[in-house]
Amino acid sequence: MGHFSTIRHATMDTQWSLAEATKCLMKFINTGAIGPINGTFKMYSIVQQSAADVTFMAALISVTVQDPPPPDRYIIKIDPRSGTVLSSELASITRAELEAICAEAGIGPVETSQRYKDGSFSVSYKVVCGESTPYIVQLRSNGNLDTIHAVHDLVTQKHPQAIPTPKLFKTTVVPRAGLPVQISAFVDGVMADVAYSTLGLSEKSQLLKHVARAFEAVWSLIPLPPDSEIGEALIDPATHALSVGPDRRYRMGGPFQSVSSFLEAWIRRSVRMLQEQEAVDEYKSKYLDRILRFTATMPACIPECVNQVPIVTTHADMGLHNMILSSHPPHNLEAIIDWEFFYCYPFPYSVSCLIEPLFSDLSETEIENGAEETLRAAFWGEIPFWRHVLSLEHCKIFQDFFNFGLYLKVEAVRGPKTTVETHWQAWERNCRVVDAFLSRYAPCLLYVTMLKEIDPDGDLLITLIPSAEPFADESLFDAESGVDNGSEASVFETEPDPNGDRLMSEPDDASATEIEEIAEPLAPTFQFKVSSRNMASASRRFKKMLLGGWLEATTIHADGLRHVDMEGFDPDAFAIVMYLIHGLNKKEQVPREVGLEMLAKIAVITDDLGCYDAVALASEIWLQALGDTLDAATETYDRTMIVSMLIANVFADRSRFRLYVEQAVWESTGPIPTMGLPIPRKVVDTISASREDLIDTAIKRLDDLLESLMGGSECYPACQCMLVGSLTLAIRNLGLGPHPQRPYVGQSLNALVKSMGKIQTPKWSTPGCAHSHNCNISRSIAEIVAGLLMFSPAEFGDLFPTHPLLSL
Repeated sequence: MGHFSTIRHATMDTQWSLAEATKCLMKFINTGAIGPINGTFKMYSIVQQSAADVTFMAALISVTVQDPPPPDRYIIKIDPRSGTVLSSELASITRAELEAICAEAGIGPVETSQRYKDGSFSVSYKVVCGESTPYIVQLRSNGNLDTIHAVHDLVTQKHPQAIPTPKLFKTTVVPRAGLPVQISAFVDGVMADVAYSTLGLSEKSQLLKHVARAFEAVWSLIPLPPDSEIGEALIDPATHALSVGPDRRYRMGGPFQSVSSFLEAWIRRSVRMLQEQEAVDEYKSKYLDRILRFTATMPACIPECVNQVPIVTTHADMGLHNMILSSHPPHNLEAIIDWEFFYCYPFPYSVSCLIEPLFSDLSETEIENGAEETLRAAFWGEIPFWRHVLSLEHCKIFQDFFNFGLYLKVEAVRGPKTTVETHWQAWERNCRVVDAFLSRYAPCLLYVTMLKEIDPDGDLLITLIPSAEPFADESLFDAESGVDNGSEASVFETEPDPNGDRLMSEPDDASATEIEEIAEPLAPTFQFKVSSRNMASASRRFKKMLLGGWLEATTIHADGLRHVDMEGFDPDAFAIVMYLIHGLNKKEQVPREVGLEMLAKIAVITDDLGCYDAVALASEIWLQALGDTLDAATETYDRTMIVSMLIANVFADRSRFRLYVEQAVWESTGPIPTMGLPIPRKVVDTISASREDLIDTAIKRLDDLLESLMGGSECYPACQCMLVGSLTLAIRNLGLGPHPQRPYVGQSLNALVKSMGKIQTPKWSTPGCAHSHNCNISRSIAEIVAGLLMFSPAEFGDLFPTHPLLSL
């Protein structure tokens, strides 16, 4: 009667077998074998795995129909070696089978039956038997029925008030589908996950007090020794003796002999899933290599103290979706259902996976009104002993590692309007958890770290990872391309964000090799020990970060410091800025002269941190020393000029900035390539608009001249025709006709004006005779060119400044 998977250890062979079987399953479903796939997502669970085959339960869940009926679920057996489907049949119970099941269970003849709401891993029927009493009959694809019945017996004996459960009935009848059957009394009410958002704060608080007592009762249902194994709890129905089996819920293998080995398996499982996840390339490029390097040395990184975390009996799926409330106020807890995942797990597992969502799944209004802390206090205030246990250091460290595994894998963000920005918004919490973890446990990584103590008594540690890309890469500059390869705006415009039981759909546990060798070290990282007070005083960015209640402001790490990670800056330039922020200016700390490249790197950091005042005096000295180089850049249009424009913009060099702008207007052939430098979009767009407006002006005036010639004049008709034809041909050769459109990519204003200056009035002659005339388009062209040459960026007033000093 017991039913559970035969997986004992998650070996490489079983991982490969499961991966191949999952691929075959997806291919089979995509053929339409179990129904049309359009407008659905695929849901599946593993029923059983052996050396020869893997059995799945699979269904197509509608995403287009609101409140769809229970889907048809299929039992599909696959041979992973050959990639063939051995069998596929509908998971169902016939009327005759229902009659036999209910008769043996002693609940009377069946009056009516209908499909009912399925659980994640079951096919359910609501059956009305004698005296119109309703029951739920389920085909179970997961869980050990012997254990489920034993748990219900124990709950009824020990904690019937704290853990309300529906009465169970036994049967030995096995339907054609081959899955075990569970029968329970029907509980009338509303699912808690549906009702929770409709409850007021007081109702939620009362409910969570009962939920807290239920968790406490489950954790103490069977006292476990400190050295208990970790895995599925298997309970003898007669003696209630407990043994521990492999972990089926997450297919991690086991049972595990220690908390540290459980954590290692948990994190490795998540890493394998991340490696196989598709459509998350941005996230992988940022984090996967660092995560792999951590897992390569993970056994040595998990502190021994985590093995002091208590192991408790756990309903591993005891979320709101498995709680039934009374239909009418005060919405009391009527039943906790679906006990197929009864496990011996470390106590904080329930906190991360099941309890914390009770406090975080709130409306914006509730969050603003402090509901999270109110609900947290209501829950833990009901069970003060466990609140104390959770506060112990070994439990906190366990949660660090467990949450790292919980959040390191992200889900793909799909939809017609998704962008890179929406991806990172969806992954904000994942990034926050992973960044905080790797920051705290960075000594376990194979980084070469160089520490510079700007302030030996500092309380803030900045870890800088330099960019692997060249600074202002010259290959991105192509004056003829008209393509902007640079950034959109100063990165200082970005404010930090304070906000800090999944079913399978598509393969998420496919093949992946274990990390067998330690990877080569990454490029060096640089750490700067600084004063948070100085940073907040001098830097706009750090002021928001450290005084605004963000994670960086509130987290004190094991070394007693707050930690901040930064990427992309030159470490030498960063050190100079840090010294200036801390009021240090010795020659060996702050050089009196720097090259153009170094000054540009300092400008990028100054702009990002918003620390203009701290760098102002030194920048005046540097600008004066580089005067000749910066002046020469006003006569060119190349990488040096763009870099110089950045420097002038950040360090308030108004006169040179306007010369650079003028040069860019005249020489650019499209939007200026910023090469990744934080030149504001406003500047780029205004330069482009000015260039295009002047080309518009040239076109209009040439057209006006042509119209005047065609409209008649005192000129001879033959002379008139000659001038009109000559000007029309000249306009065509300039690339300005017929009717060109903005943005005139490939056309520079300077080249246009030079070409216009070459337009000459033709001479009119006939055989044996030359004719003189006073008609002259050269003078008209010269007037147009003179008007264009009157352009000056001074006309734009204070259109460009981004530095506060530029508006003075």
